[in-house]
Amino acid sequence: MRKYILNAMHAHAVAEYPKEACGLLLAIGRKQQYFPCRNTATEPSEEFRIDPEDYAAAEDVGEVIGIFHSHPDATSRPSPRDLAMCEATVLPWHILSWPEADLFAPSTRPATRRC
Repeated sequence: MRKYILNAMHAHAVAEYPKEACGLLLAIGRKQQYFPCRNTATEPSEEFRIDPEDYAAAEDVGEVIGIFHSHPDATSRPSPRDLAMCEATVLPWHILSWPEADLFAPSTRPATRRC
């Protein structure tokens, strides 16, 4: 992943702390872009829900190729819910712990496993 995307994810996590930041990784032609989204979860410090309007707006900009969220005051390790939702979306998930700034990124596992 490009440094400018990591920097954008990091800045978003900082801005949203202590809530979970969430956003989408987009492919626009041969370039990638981070698209920050609003977290509309009932308990945004414990979970995330990408605002549907933000998701639709991102799809207007480019192809969604990944999902990002932060784990405030927790490790970057995916929770059981993260793993289940990741499998359901069939997209790679990137998780940033904050304030530790450790990044969980998808491995090179087969396409059926993205988390």
